[in-house]
Amino acid sequence: MSFASVATGSAGDAAADGVREVLALHGFGCAPADFAPLRARLPAAWKWRVPEINATWSAPPLPPPEPTAPPPVVIGYSLGGRLALHLAAQSAAGAGATTGGQCPRMALVLISATPGIADAAERARRRENDRRLADEIETADTAAFLEKWWRNPLFAGLAKNLAPAEFAALRERRLRNEPSQLAATLRALGVGEMRPLWDALPALRAPVLCVAGERDGKYCDIARRMAALLPDARAVIIPGAWHCPHLEVPDATAGAILEFVRDAAGAAAAATAVTPPPVVAARRADVRR
Repeated sequence: MSFASVATGSAGDAAADGVREVLALHGFGCAPADFAPLRARLPAAWKWRVPEINATWSAPPLPPPEPTAPPPVVIGYSLGGRLALHLAAQSAAGAGATTGGQCPRMALVLISATPGIADAAERARRRENDRRLADEIETADTAAFLEKWWRNPLFAGLAKNLAPAEFAALRERRLRNEPSQLAATLRALGVGEMRPLWDALPALRAPVLCVAGERDGKYCDIARRMAALLPDARAVIIPGAWHCPHLEVPDATAGAILEFVRDAAGAAAAATAVTPPPVVAARRADVRR
C-alpha cells in the first residue's frame, strides 16, 4: 500500500500533504538514495533535500520562518538522527531569547537514532574503539569492511526483508564508499565523538517522532526513553524491522511518518486558530483599556 495515496480530510491532512520542505540525513556509510523507498510512499508535493554526509558536512540552511509556511520535516537515520537532534538543539538555543527555548520551526523524525552516550567513561571507550575501527578501515578495502560491518546483528533485517535485487543495489551503493572518507567520518562524527544531548531533550519543543524496529531492542529502549523526555514526542516501533526500518519495512515507516506529520500539522492549525498573534492580542488589550 502506498501511504501517499491515503485519502485526506482534516486541515492537518491537507497541510501535511501539501508543499513541505524535507531535509533527510542518512547514516554512516549510507547514501542519499537510501531514502528513495520513503520518498516513493510519502506525498509527491514534499520537496526533499538529501545531502551527502561526510566528515566535512555542515547543515544546509533551513527555510526562513514564515507564519504561513509549514515547518520543515527533518528526517535522520542513525548518524543522521544525531545530526538532526544537534540541528534542532542549535535552532532552539538560537530562538531561546524570543521563544523561551521553543523550536517550532521543524518537525523531527529520528530513525534508529540516539542522543549520544551520556556516561563519560563509556563515551571515551566508544571513541577509542571507533578510532581503532577507523584505522582498520583505512587499511582494508571497502568490500572487506562492509562484510564485517554487516555481520553486526543490527543489520540482519537487510538480507531478510529486502528483495534480492534491492539488497544487491544497496550493497553496490555501500561499495562506492571510499575507505578514507569512511574513516574520516567516523573520527569526526562517531557517537563517541559527538556531544550527548540527553540533558537537552526536555527543552526541545519541536514535535518529534522516534522510530525503531521491533527486533532492535537497544534502539526500541532508546526511542521510548527519548519520547519520555521530550515534551512533544511519540515512539513508534515498526513490526518486523531491525535497525533499518526505512529500508526493511518502508510501508509501515512511511505510514508512521505521514501520520505524525499530519497530527503535528493539525495541532499547529488548531493552535493558530485558538491563539491570536501577539500583535492582535495587544490591540485587543488596548481596546479594553
